[in-house]
Amino acid sequence: EIAAHLLYAMEYTGQPADRTLEARLEQAKRRIMKAEAYREIMNLMSAHVHCCLNQDYEEELEKYWSKREDIVYANGALAYVGQQAVRRYYVEAAKRRSEQARQQLSAMGKPVPEGDKTPGYKNMNLIGTPYIEIAEDGLTAQGIWMAHSFMGCIGEDGNLKTQGVLSRYSGEFILEDGQWKIWHRRNYADVVF
Repeated sequence: EIAAHLLYAMEYTGQPADRTLEARLEQAKRRIMKAEAYREIMNLMSAHVHCCLNQDYEEELEKYWSKREDIVYANGALAYVGQQAVRRYYVEAAKRRSEQARQQLSAMGKPVPEGDKTPGYKNMNLIGTPYIEIAEDGLTAQGIWMAHSFMGCIGEDGNLKTQGVLSRYSGEFILEDGQWKIWHRRNYADVVF
């Protein structure tokens, strides 16, 4: 916006517009656009990680995922393609997992916590070392993060069972209505401990 006013002022006063300046201003605008996209995508992935930790899958799908039909969530060899399939995995599978944990605790005579979260289940993902590329048109992007994941659930004996995973999180993102959204998400587990 400032660049446009500066160029207009130069042309209006009869001074020749400096095309080199115009090119430099255009480059600066592109760098700013990419920096803003980078920041927004970092926040988007952080929101995804927080939703996983808090088991807010419905909210995540509504707020942070693309509304396109060709969204994808893939974990290892499993891939869920399309709005309904991703929703089944994220929301409906989480509800089944919660009900199973409640039934298991109840059958063992252990107290069953109130609320709609899965008792004993935690999925904490610490992501870092981001590498994000914004497309030249500023409408799509892709990125990859290293992830240290720590998961806990109730084992068959009723005690907490834990697992750690070192993996890579990758994603493709799309700009929709002025906001970056998750379009395709993939997890690649490298080490399980």
